Amino acid sequence: MISRLAPTPSGYLHWGNLYNFALTWAMVRQAGGRLALRIDDVDASRMRTEYVENIFSMLDWLGIDYDEGPRSSREFFDRYSQAIRKSEYFERARALTTYACRCSRKQIEARVGKSGVYDGFCQDKKHHFIAGETALRVDLDAAPGVIVWTRDDRPSYHLVSVIEDLRLGTTHLMRGQDLRDSSLIQQKLARALGETRYSEIEHRFHPLLLDSQGKKLSKSANSDSLEQFRARGETAERVWCELSRRAGLAPVAANLRAFVSQTELAFPVVVSEP
Repeated sequence: MISRLAPTPSGYLHWGNLYNFALTWAMVRQAGGRLALRIDDVDASRMRTEYVENIFSMLDWLGIDYDEGPRSSREFFDRYSQAIRKSEYFERARALTTYACRCSRKQIEARVGKSGVYDGFCQDKKHHFIAGETALRVDLDAAPGVIVWTRDDRPSYHLVSVIEDLRLGTTHLMRGQDLRDSSLIQQKLARALGETRYSEIEHRFHPLLLDSQGKKLSKSANSDSLEQFRARGETAERVWCELSRRAGLAPVAANLRAFVSQTELAFPVVVSEP
């Protein structure tokens, strides 16, 4: 078994990140597999060095170990940053049957509407790709207009995630239930890239941690971060106890292994899209 922790340095790690990390760690360790750290910094506009450093300090503080990947922010930027492989991502994007799209974010939101899917409005417009002005999109069966290269001249998360999981040799993924649709898009994208190996990855989906209003925890929603908890003088033991409470587990756990021991990994599994 090979899997990964894949945080994005667009904010401080939050409780939802920790829940996913703990479940992923448990899945891999119980199978005697290999766990990697992959930091998804493809969105350079939101990435901050302090967020990268927070990932390393939190994993160390909370006792979450991994087998491969960067061990410091300096090593990450020198050897592992996805910005280093931008030209490779672009070549893979250009190998797809793409079309250039000039739609602004506001126009896209209007065209997407309630369907949640872009309708491929620019597909027949014969626009030329111009870095910084147009996005590259690809039609994937029931998911038309999927972006593989953004208007601000960077690879999309979907493209990078597929390529990096193939590079690692990922065999199993543990994701939140909110990423089912994203996982389906990535399976379709991998097939469009001619990467049949991706269909062999086993996807497992876990329940989400919700806030007091019943909304999912996320950086974009300004969910309370683990850093805020630590800054108040709380201990790592208190973090695991609080995570146990938020996950509805009892009795509360004071460390990673104790948390895992009271967690059943009987989550829905989707091996691949038919």
